[in-house]
Amino acid sequence: MTEEELAQLFDQIIADNKPVDYEYRLYYNKETGEPLFYSMEEHHDGDYINVTQKQHSEGRYDILVLKGSIVRQNDAVSWTKLAPSESGTRCRADNAMIVDNNSDIKWASKTYYLK
Repeated sequence: MTEEELAQLFDQIIADNKPVDYEYRLYYNKETGEPLFYSMEEHHDGDYINVTQKQHSEGRYDILVLKGSIVRQNDAVSWTKLAPSESGTRCRADNAMIVDNNSDIKWASKTYYLK
């Protein structure tokens, strides 16, 4: 095989290759906006947004997903407070700081974000 034939064969192989279109995803909790995991695969049981290759490779978990876009937590205005909850810590009725396993009242921390 001559160099010219080898070059033609190489050019033919290169021409047949098509670029692969990767989809980089960030799966997140839709209620809280917290990131769950980064993936390039489709997971049928989760909400996700498409991210850039750079964001995917950084793999940051100190962010939030609000209104379909990434927001750094220090940029998001938020506050956390105790709120009545179906699942949480059982506390006394007169003081949420005292844990009482016999109480029917449950409290959990809830984070609110400025929209």
